[in-house]
Amino acid sequence: RDDGIYACARVARKYGVPVIADGGIKNTGCIIKALSIGASCVMMGAFLAGVDESPGEYFFQNGIRLKHYRANNSAAAIADLNRAMRNASLVSSDKEQRGGNFSPGSPSKSKLMYDPASPNRRTRSGSLDLQQSRAVPVTSGVSGSVVDKGPLNRYFPYICQSIRHGLQDMGTKSLSLVWERLFNGQL
Repeated sequence: RDDGIYACARVARKYGVPVIADGGIKNTGCIIKALSIGASCVMMGAFLAGVDESPGEYFFQNGIRLKHYRANNSAAAIADLNRAMRNASLVSSDKEQRGGNFSPGSPSKSKLMYDPASPNRRTRSGSLDLQQSRAVPVTSGVSGSVVDKGPLNRYFPYICQSIRHGLQDMGTKSLSLVWERLFNGQL
């Protein structure tokens, strides 16, 4: 992953495009590592999932307060979305059968359920567009449990100070200097 961030950052730098390091941030050392190899910013989903402001239910296990964590595109999230879409489809279908009042923009079974043979899945010649009809949700991210980290306003200064220490360990004062040295071959 680190080679990928560095390679992307070298190309992106030529065009003024920022690079986002996503996934695998376990501690503040991972943050400084990603930033020092060219990432402009870092996604910290699981890393920040334990703060009070993040969604999730708290529970205790072996005397430790934990929080359930679920990435937005994890298998669990996609399963919940599919379940919600099926339920919404059944509810709207039931209301339509009972003569419910629906405006033209209301969700209906045909709009919520995936229909590979629908007219919008056909090419200009009328043949079925197989690439679209085989659409399969791709999962990314994980579900699990993380240790309670308390409120973000108490945790964030620790993250910032850790990044400062990482820069100090590299003998520099800013990310701009790190990136300049990185791309000049001095780092």
